Formats: sequence, C-alpha cells, structure tokens
Amino acid sequence: MCVGGFASSDWLAPMGETALLSEVEILRRIARETGGATAEVNRRLEQVERDWFDAGERLRIAEVGPRATAKLMVWLPFGAVALSQLLGVDVLGVLRQPLGAASFALGLVLLWLARRWMRSM
Repeated sequence: MCVGGFASSDWLAPMGETALLSEVEILRRIARETGGATAEVNRRLEQVERDWFDAGERLRIAEVGPRATAKLMVWLPFGAVALSQLLGVDVLGVLRQPLGAASFALGLVLLWLARRWMRSM
C-alpha cells in the first residue's frame, strides 16, 4: 500500500517491525510529511473522538429505560402474588390445582424467554 508516495513499510520501519502505529499517528505523520496542516488534522481527530464518545453516552442513556422496565416486569408478578397473599387472596391455593400449576409453569417459561430476549438487546 502506498500512502503519500511512501510504501506502508516505510511508515513502520522507524518503529520496528513488530510495532503497530495507531491510525492517529499515521494520519499525523502523513500530514507532517506531505506538508499538511497538522493542527487541522488534530482538531478533526479530536472532534471525531468527541462525537464517538457522545454517541456512546447517548446509547447508554437510551438503554437505561428499557432495562429498568424489563427489571420491573420481571419482579411485578412476584410482587402481585405477595400483595394478594397479604390481602387474603389464596393465590398459592390456586397454584396447587392442575390449571393453576400449568398457568404458573407457562408464566415461568414466558418470563425466561423475555429475560433472554432482553439480554440479547
């Protein structure tokens, strides 16, 4: 590969064969060797880095809401059973019947699938 009239091995030779130059260092060397504005290259690289950081922050912030909702949805059925027991509704008695046990098992399977789906996001 030829960059600015130099073969890429010319760029790596001063650093040794095993060392790898970062893309930033390569761009700075190209600007310096070709007479380009090094300050402009540095400014643009800084702006790109800032944009990448900001995009990452926005992504992390956007993930907080769905993750909190997923946690709430996981604990909501257990809270409902506990609250109904406190209010005197015999939910555990319903779970001893075949239809109640089947509904409970189906709910656990759906809850497990929902957790797997949310973790894949």
